[in-house]
Formats: sequence, C-alpha cells, structure tokens
Amino acid sequence: MRKKKQNQKTVFGWMNEYFAFIDEHPEKSKQMNEILELLVEIQRSQRSGRRDAGRIKRLQEIFRQYQWIREIIWDDGKPSERMTIKDSDDLVEYDFVHRLLVLANHYPDYLSNIRRCAGGCGMWIIARRKTVDRFCTAPGRNCRQNEYERDPKRIEQHRANMRRLYREWKDKNDRAKYRAAVERGFKGTLEQWRDNVKKTRKAKR
Repeated sequence: MRKKKQNQKTVFGWMNEYFAFIDEHPEKSKQMNEILELLVEIQRSQRSGRRDAGRIKRLQEIFRQYQWIREIIWDDGKPSERMTIKDSDDLVEYDFVHRLLVLANHYPDYLSNIRRCAGGCGMWIIARRKTVDRFCTAPGRNCRQNEYERDPKRIEQHRANMRRLYREWKDKNDRAKYRAAVERGFKGTLEQWRDNVKKTRKAKR
C-alpha cells in the first residue's frame, strides 16, 4: 500500500514542535534527546566514511522499545491500514519517533540537517539550508545576534569602527571650534589651534 508523501513544510513543523517540547521539558524528554544525539553523531561518522557501530547498536536498542501493531481494517467502504501503539503510556515519545521516521522516509537528506543551535542555547533545530540555518528562532532568544556579538573578529571590527567614528567626530568638532576661534580673532592654522588647546589643558591640570 503506497503512502502519500507528506508536505515538507508540515514535516518540518512537526519536528520543530518536538524540538520546542524537548527544550521546555528536558526531564520528560531524555530519551528523545539521546535519539537525536546518537542520530547526529552517526550522521557525522558516515560523512567522514566511518561506521559508528557502538552508537548504531545503542540507537537500535532504543528503537526496539517502540512497537506498533499494524492492522488492515474495513473503513468507509474500503480496506485501510491502521497503526496502533503496543503497550505504552508515553504517547509523546511514540509520536516523536513516528515523525522522525516520516522525515527519514520522505526527506532522508534532511536527517543530516538536524543539529544544535550554534548560539549555545542547546535547542535542536532542523536546517532547511544546511550552510545558512544555524540558529534557533525561539521566542525571547537572540542566538544569532549573541553569536554575532561574541565573534572575536566582529568584536575587533566593531571597536575599529568605533575608533574611526570617534576620530571623524573629533575632527569635525575641532574644525567647528577652530572656525569659531578664527572668528574671534585667532591667527593660525588648525594644527596650531589644536596645539594651543593641548597646552591650555595641560596647564589646567
């Protein structure tokens, strides 16, 4: 029986909802978190051409805990497939694993796009664009901006910009004061006026 392919936006929406749940309820989602950690590490090993047998074995052990009963029933005048959970009181975990399987079946390339937010908050994200989407968009967080502000190169660039702006402001301010001094009768160049200002300040100390 062929299953209809799920809409990409819908699948991504499901995953983001569960990532938000994991972030908000860490105690209730330890196993979900472990599944994602293992999945990410296995994907990383595969990209480097290695087979991470230990993590694969652990992931398989976890997945064996989730069992469904598949039934074919007569529904609405035709046979249909029905999947029910076998003996579990944790519906959230089951649904999370089910959504993860949907992602693996319909958009397998995006499994390698699951990652932690690069801003350091620890939240899981699924990147639509692997090299661009690196930060979460959780309400109340500014992970992209925080990372931007922590970047040493950007910090130095910001300081250099501030020094440049200060020099430009000071030069403009000095020229305005120099023109005012000339109007009051000062005879000399801008540099001479600046030297006089420095001497006056030193004398007052």
